[in-house]
Parts: sequence; structure tokens; C-alpha cells
Amino acid sequence: MFMKIKVYYRLAVISFQSFISFKFNIFLNIFVSMAMVFIQILIWKALYSQEDATNATEAITLETMLQYVVISSLLNIIITSQPLQYIANQIRTGNIALDLMRPFNFNLYIFSMEIGKKIGRVFIQIPILLIFYFSILSNLPGNEINILFTLIVIMNAIIIQYLINYIIGLLAFWWIEVWPMDMLMNSLIKLLSGSWIPLWFFPEQLSKVAEILPFKLIYFDPIRVILGQIHPSELQVIVLQQIIWVMIFISLAIFLWKYGTKKIVVQGG
Repeated sequence: MFMKIKVYYRLAVISFQSFISFKFNIFLNIFVSMAMVFIQILIWKALYSQEDATNATEAITLETMLQYVVISSLLNIIITSQPLQYIANQIRTGNIALDLMRPFNFNLYIFSMEIGKKIGRVFIQIPILLIFYFSILSNLPGNEINILFTLIVIMNAIIIQYLINYIIGLLAFWWIEVWPMDMLMNSLIKLLSGSWIPLWFFPEQLSKVAEILPFKLIYFDPIRVILGQIHPSELQVIVLQQIIWVMIFISLAIFLWKYGTKKIVVQGG
């Protein structure tokens, strides 16, 4: 058992080392994140300066909105997972057959590699971005937050996003090319999760749709927790909803993996 854990630990370390070796990509991603936040801040400041501001805009202060933008950007770096690309490529090329014969679990292998990348983002990208964001924010979130629940909510958000991406990757067993579905799902997540626009400003019908789907549990609800915008009783509901969706996605992933590996189609190679 210990030897197996050591193998996956080593895989995570290799992934981390590989991540930090591409220094240009790291700093390019940091620059893009800074630029996107700066642009969003300019847009929100312009919207709040309009005399005909809506009631929703008036209810949420500009200061809170800017904090929301910054936190969303930081969460995006932590939450983002991309197991889909590797899974789809292995299935498309037929190399998945070789992966299944290796002396370790294919799914834990992918998960370990993602963990290594996330550690790289947390310890390299996040500190630089924090310095930049603190320099442009006049105030930081001042509400007291429950650290334990906040960490649980963020961890669940990471797992949900990972499972969604993983499930789309498994669809390659049937569709071979899954990038159109990936683009569609990423757009839906960005829109309905509150990553781009908080659900506070959604029209009523779209807000109802967003409340039903799990996407808001990835960004909107975790950001509200960090900002102290929710009641303690609601926090427990959010965690429960996240756990339910995690169990649903895990069940779906197991189902797709079980039946997908039975019909591996080798496409060249």
C-alpha cells in the first residue's frame, strides 16, 4: 500500500517539475490573468459609473464587485483542471490500451499529474498574482470567514470541475473527438458558474437555471463564502449540494469508464 502511494506521489512530483520547467508559459499565464482582471475592473467601474445603474448593481457595492473579480481569477487558477486532453488523446491514438496494462491505476495516474500542476500554480502563480491584486484593491474582504468550511467548499469545487472535465474526456470512447463538447461545457461553466458575471446580475429565468445546475458551486458559491456574503446555515446547504454532485459525477465517471474500456477502438498507432 505504501509503495503504491509512493508511486503516485512521485508522479505528482514529476508533474510539478515539468510544470515549473516551462517558465515562459507560467509567466504568460500570469500576465494574461493580470490583464483579464484589469480589463474586468475597468468594465465594472464603467458600469457602476452609469447614472442609470440597476437595483442589483446598487445592492452590490463596487468594492465588493472588484473583490469578487479578483477572487474569481485566483480560484480559476486553483480550480482549473485539464485531464480531458490527455484522456481524449490516449483514446484517440489507441495508447489507452497500453496505459491499462501498466502496473498502476490509470485514473489515479491522471489525478496525480493534475495535483502536481495545481501545486505549481499555488506556489508560483498565486503569490505573484496576490501581490498584484493587493496593490489594486483599496480594501480586502473584511468579513470573518469559517476557514474550515471555506477550504471544504473550495476543495469540493476543485473536485466538481475535475470530474466534469474527466467525464467529457471519457466520452472520447464513443465520440473520438470531444473538443466541441469541451468548448461548449467550458462556456457554460464560465457563464452559469458566475465566473464571468455573478449570479446577482442574472435575469430571473437564467438565474433559476443556474440554481439548478452544479456550476454555481464551482465559483459563485465559493466566492460568496470567501466574501462573507452568506448565512452560516446556507453554508451547510452549499457543502451538502457539492457533496451530492460529487457523488453523482463519480457514479457517472465509474459507469462511463466501465463501459468505455470494454469498447476501446484503436484509431491508428
